[in-house]
Amino acid sequence: SRGRRRWARAGAAIALLPIVAATCDAVENVSLLLVLDGEAASAAPAIAFAFALAKFVALAIAQAYLLIGLAALGISRWRSRQA
Repeated sequence: SRGRRRWARAGAAIALLPIVAATCDAVENVSLLLVLDGEAASAAPAIAFAFALAKFVALAIAQAYLLIGLAALGISRWRSRQA
């Protein structure tokens, strides 16, 4: 069950990723509001892009962890029924 402990430890860190994604979304939104306000020549578009990218990477990692965990749970239950 050493592998499960490793996955659980990773899960504790991955559980924070949606909070990171929400923070990135807020920064992205502020940057986009600056662009709409006429700051398109500033660094605002690049900042919006960088934080949007970080947001989607964080969410993709969290979703992948969730899907892998659900698949592992399903396989584990299926194997226990076969035994």
